[in-house]
Amino acid sequence: MIHKTKRTPTAVLFATCASTLVLTGCFTEFDIEDDTPTAATQCESQTLQNGLCQANQSEVIDWLAKNFENQQRNVVYELNSAEAGVQTVQDFDAVAAPATDNIEASETNTIEDGVDESDWVKVIDNRYLATPKQPKVDYQYVWKENTAKQKQDCQDNYFDGGFFIEPSVQVDSIVDTIEIDSKTSEPYFYNWCEGRWELDDIYITEGELKVFEMIQTPASSAIISNTKLNPYSNYVSGLYDVLDDTGLLVLSSLSDELPEMRSNYGWWHNKSGIDMIDVSDPINPQANWSIKLDGYIVDTRVLNDELFVVSRRSPYEFYQFADTLNTDALNSIPTNKLMGTIQLNDEAPQLLSPIETCLLPKDERPAWGITFTYLTKIDLTDPSNIQTVCTLAPMHSIYMNEEAVYFLTTDYNWRNDDNRVKTNLDRFDLNTLNYTGSLYTDGSLGWGIDSKFRIKEQTLNEQQVLTLILTEQNSNNREHYIRNFEVNGSEFTQLDVYPEAGEKAIGKEREDIFSARIDGNSVQIVTYLNSDPLYEFNISDPSNIWMESELEIPGFSTYLHNIEDTELTVGLGQTDDRRLKIELYDQTGTDSSVLGTIELDSRTYSPATWDYKAFTSINDAENQLFRIAIPIQRWGYNDWTVNSETYYTNMAGIWLIQVDYSTSPATITQVNEIEVTDQPRDVYQSRAVIRGSAVHYAINGEVFSVDFSETTDVHSSAQ
Repeated sequence: MIHKTKRTPTAVLFATCASTLVLTGCFTEFDIEDDTPTAATQCESQTLQNGLCQANQSEVIDWLAKNFENQQRNVVYELNSAEAGVQTVQDFDAVAAPATDNIEASETNTIEDGVDESDWVKVIDNRYLATPKQPKVDYQYVWKENTAKQKQDCQDNYFDGGFFIEPSVQVDSIVDTIEIDSKTSEPYFYNWCEGRWELDDIYITEGELKVFEMIQTPASSAIISNTKLNPYSNYVSGLYDVLDDTGLLVLSSLSDELPEMRSNYGWWHNKSGIDMIDVSDPINPQANWSIKLDGYIVDTRVLNDELFVVSRRSPYEFYQFADTLNTDALNSIPTNKLMGTIQLNDEAPQLLSPIETCLLPKDERPAWGITFTYLTKIDLTDPSNIQTVCTLAPMHSIYMNEEAVYFLTTDYNWRNDDNRVKTNLDRFDLNTLNYTGSLYTDGSLGWGIDSKFRIKEQTLNEQQVLTLILTEQNSNNREHYIRNFEVNGSEFTQLDVYPEAGEKAIGKEREDIFSARIDGNSVQIVTYLNSDPLYEFNISDPSNIWMESELEIPGFSTYLHNIEDTELTVGLGQTDDRRLKIELYDQTGTDSSVLGTIELDSRTYSPATWDYKAFTSINDAENQLFRIAIPIQRWGYNDWTVNSETYYTNMAGIWLIQVDYSTSPATITQVNEIEVTDQPRDVYQSRAVIRGSAVHYAINGEVFSVDFSETTDVHSSAQ
């Protein structure tokens, strides 16, 4: 155990907002229904050197014109779009199920307690399971054979000695003369001179929201309602159960024109849909209200009957007139086309944000492209109450607790200063949506599942503390740090950093962080190269971070889950030979230990290793049992043996694990490994729900039910 002498906090003040602005931020609140822009303080008059500033219209236009060239070099394709209305249908006779005891069911695994996240499955009243069936677009093509002249012209003009010749322009049909640009070095494998496939028809199957009753004995499910989603939805991105389980929010991307669905260019005009469905009577769901907004939804959260939406869009006009886009051209773009709109039901569309309220980066941030990013707050009890703030600063991901939301961006070539990595954090107050300040710090928060858990803002030692787990990389070396900052209004004051000189490093040379977790006073980090050190740090005194324990084991974990009110941690990851494993760690005091490891056969994977929402658990505190259900899959093998080698079938199933902490030491056991289907399609969207003694596994509109036991009987909702 290493204790450090408590030090005086180092006062490192980062970007602040001008004190003359409204409340604590650089954003003036506005009513979306009010077309009159509020007064804006010009960027030049603001004293802050970094962070975001509130500009006037001419400053925004000037900024766009200057930065447009970067956007042309960095086009990012997003999902298609659409608009919609929700229609509820009943294709069967549904009878209300008799009341049953209120058996607790598992919920969506989230980053922050109390802050809900969208998921593929939501549970209503601990009794009903709601899940979407994705819309589907099928294209029918017909073969059109070329004429003899077309075939000969194709051979003469497109091929030379078995090699394909690239024309300088794209052509839709064979013409007499084609200008030759260059000859490739790749031989052709298919002689498309004979003919071509042409699109003949498009078949569209609308998405559906299905609600099932979860039955205990025997473990099974029964569909009780089936709601057709709006016909313009081309992808359902998630669900929320809200308003005390009386409403379901359906998030989706939308397309204005059905024939253009899934088009490569659909994202230019992309829209997103938010549909509220009344499920106070789950047998008879009813459409309540619908919101359509321009842009692609990046992430969402629900807190206290309010939906927070982070969306972004790049106006099509930027690229349509790329060669002539300048300040004059930008001024000629209609405001609704530039800023985008939001629309409730059939009411007139309103601006997502007036241009005067859009925040500009005051510092020299990297400009990967011009993208408007919006933070929108929607009152779910009164959807006409909408607030939005806009920024033109880059953003990779978000972190949100019950107080604030952070826009996070990592730059791997910060201002070309010795290739240093920097992370930008822009903070917004959730109550007012005011921008409160920015933090710039060395290092990155990483990528993948571990990056979601490398940041936390909470109250420690009567201080509002922001904890970050950051990685700096120079050449092949990686250095990992824990940094604590006090958050006080617009200021971030560094309290402590670990390690400092003389303190043990986090990880060995060239080891990367594979998983991390900040949970109350504890910080857990797993690094890996040839082995798996699991470190635990104590941050109960945010000015004095110290290493509490270190545990070295084979393999690595990509997700860590702490069992509430215990010192037990479950780690999900892989062995050294890349087999799926789950382990139980006891991290009491300085004597961390492995209490048990369970491994599956090779070629078995789980989406829970990269998607924390796929990790389903429920804690039976009364009986001190912690139950886990994890989707698993195998691909591309036949179940037979040749020369003593075994080949496995395709499968999708559930891995059932139980931790018994009623005894000391606690134990971890595999209850079952169950195959529910040999078609592991869409497994990345699969989810399990644990309810009492039953487990219900949902995958693209179907539900498979099993007992949380050693039995292998599987009930399909299609039966």
